[in-house]
Amino acid sequence: MHSYNKEQAVGDDRCNLVTLIMREEQCPLQEAINSMSEQFATANNQFLKLIKEVPSFGPALDAQVREYLDGIGNWTRGVDTWEYECGRYFGDKGREVQRTRKVKLLPKAKAAYIEDKHAKKQNVVIPLVGAFEAAV
Repeated sequence: MHSYNKEQAVGDDRCNLVTLIMREEQCPLQEAINSMSEQFATANNQFLKLIKEVPSFGPALDAQVREYLDGIGNWTRGVDTWEYECGRYFGDKGREVQRTRKVKLLPKAKAAYIEDKHAKKQNVVIPLVGAFEAAV
């Protein structure tokens, strides 16, 4: 979800989950975002429920299992936080987007074409990403 805006702007959103949901469910962008959010909330709640039901394997293994499961939870939360703070997807507006949950869609960018003698194909598309970072 975080990368959708940037990817749609450069025409590289074919494998983005938001785009896939829009195609699969034949729905507009906001409905796809809502669907994705609901799916995440369901998975998150299931994880939190199941983590309480992990059986005991003895004190030594229980500590290792707990550390592993805490790591999984912290990793997913850390990625979410990083995506707002890193500037990659929201520029300097990450905290605002995180707070308001509103993103202004970037315009479609024009791709630059270059000839690379080492590439298997000519006219390799290089998206001009830096040009609209300030438009966020």
